[in-house]
Amino acid sequence: MDQQKLNKVAAQAIRKLQEENDSLLEKHSNFERAQTLVSDLLKSGSIASEEILDVFEHFKSKTPKELEVIEKAIELRKNASSDFTFGTLSDRPQDDGTLDPLTRMLLEEY
Repeated sequence: MDQQKLNKVAAQAIRKLQEENDSLLEKHSNFERAQTLVSDLLKSGSIASEEILDVFEHFKSKTPKELEVIEKAIELRKNASSDFTFGTLSDRPQDDGTLDPLTRMLLEEY
């Protein structure tokens, strides 16, 4: 095998190994981030110990950007005061003026 051909084969092998290495590094990074997130959620009491494996598997399948969003959401929740909520849904229907008088009266009594 001549030198030029050997160099091409070596370069292709190096590129392939570099791609595999990058992929494994990304998976390892996602694995560590998922592990940290699950650990933090467990310590804060946000998840039960029975849910650890399911949540971990869910986080492992996320992309780095999705994990970053999840981390930011957890940070926001940690930093928020205990009475902070994003909002709640009312059990009562909102009267926007479209209810007829009988229905409005029945709902007011409820």
